[in-house]
Amino acid sequence: MSPSDRLLGLIIACFLIFVGYQIYFFPQRLRVRRYYSLLIVLDQRIRFEPVWVWIYTVAYYPFILSLVFMVSNWREYTYIASSFFFMLALQATIAMIFPVKTPFEWREYHLETISRRLLSVVQRIDRGGNCFPSMHVSVAVLSAMHMHMIWDVTITVSAVIWLFPALVSLSTIYTKQHFVLDVPAGVLHAVVCFVAFDNIFQKLTVA
Repeated sequence: MSPSDRLLGLIIACFLIFVGYQIYFFPQRLRVRRYYSLLIVLDQRIRFEPVWVWIYTVAYYPFILSLVFMVSNWREYTYIASSFFFMLALQATIAMIFPVKTPFEWREYHLETISRRLLSVVQRIDRGGNCFPSMHVSVAVLSAMHMHMIWDVTITVSAVIWLFPALVSLSTIYTKQHFVLDVPAGVLHAVVCFVAFDNIFQKLTVA
């Protein structure tokens, strides 16, 4: 892809992220009689560390968008973008069937630091209710799997790639945006979607 193609791809990706968030927020707009809680003892033992919001929010998007600069053609671009929407549709469906929300008191804290203020802004936009599985974790893991698919990576590069999903997973817990159980569910969600979408895509292209 030429530099102009990559710039166009970046613009399209930003637009697709915006569209994706409308799908992601849809379950939150529904009237829900009951939200489920996945609170376990480990959740109560993990301290609230709002500084992790910088991984959760700021570093998260450059990692995802870096895929635009790794694909070699528009077919790869379309394949990857479509896989994210496939995963998002499944997550939204799960959220409507099994709405999970963190305790309200997890969002009650003083805004004396920049990290806390930033997290507060995020929480005003993302009201919760579709915590399970963690979409942050799913997207980070799916991004890493795509990077492995389109790159011939060394062990060192692979370790760096997988470091970010690990950090995102920790950020979801330390910012109290998610329960601990949302994290492994997010990883499994990404793996299942990666395999399922590839099978569907292969059958459609062969047909």
